[in-house]
Amino acid sequence: MAICFKDPAAVFQKAFHSLTPGGYFEMFDFTARLRGVDDSFDGTVLQKYSNMMIEGALNLGKKLRRAPKYKDYFEAAGFV
Repeated sequence: MAICFKDPAAVFQKAFHSLTPGGYFEMFDFTARLRGVDDSFDGTVLQKYSNMMIEGALNLGKKLRRAPKYKDYFEAAGFV
């Protein structure tokens, strides 16, 4: 999980440079932003919990919303 890394982009770079041609690097994470398919989720306790979890992590200096940036990290490191 990228939440463990202070600089996830550097981890992607190190992984790229550690691999031989044909190798691969796989990441799995979650965005922590819980959502619904419609507006029935809005204003619920679960939505409040999701927001508090993200805010609490930020207060600890951690970002729980890096997964949407993984494609950018991969491309910047040189993965195709």
